[in-house]
Amino acid sequence: TPEDCDNGVDDDNDFKIDCADPGCAETEICHTLCSSGANSYCGFKQVWQTDAGDPSQVSDYGCFGAEGLDGPDFYYKFSPTQPSWVTVSLPTAFFGANLVVIEHQDGGCNGSNCVASGPAPLTFSAIGGQTYYVGVDGQANASGKYEINIDCE
Repeated sequence: TPEDCDNGVDDDNDFKIDCADPGCAETEICHTLCSSGANSYCGFKQVWQTDAGDPSQVSDYGCFGAEGLDGPDFYYKFSPTQPSWVTVSLPTAFFGANLVVIEHQDGGCNGSNCVASGPAPLTFSAIGGQTYYVGVDGQANASGKYEINIDCE
């Protein structure tokens, strides 16, 4: 049985699931899927880094301004409890760092559901109870250390 590239099952019994399977690696769906590396919340602050040589989870986002973001990326799962304006900032960041906001739809994090992107600070309107993925990605394969803050009004 060939591998179904987005069902979370090893369909062809080669011990590789979905986008980790060589039969799926170059499919369109595998260039838009991401996974959350950490949970976040209003008032969240963290110092982290992406490393050169780490893979880029998403190389094709579905929103304006996200072209050329092909560096190693990291995603924060964010679920506000009430409607709010959310501002994501990078007080310190590597050259080329950009932000993307992806709305959780169809079971997960998919870059085609991008609702906002751009350099920091980035502000978007969040729906209470909706899950989002806030990503830090680099232009032209850029990577490095950054500080991220998520604030809500």
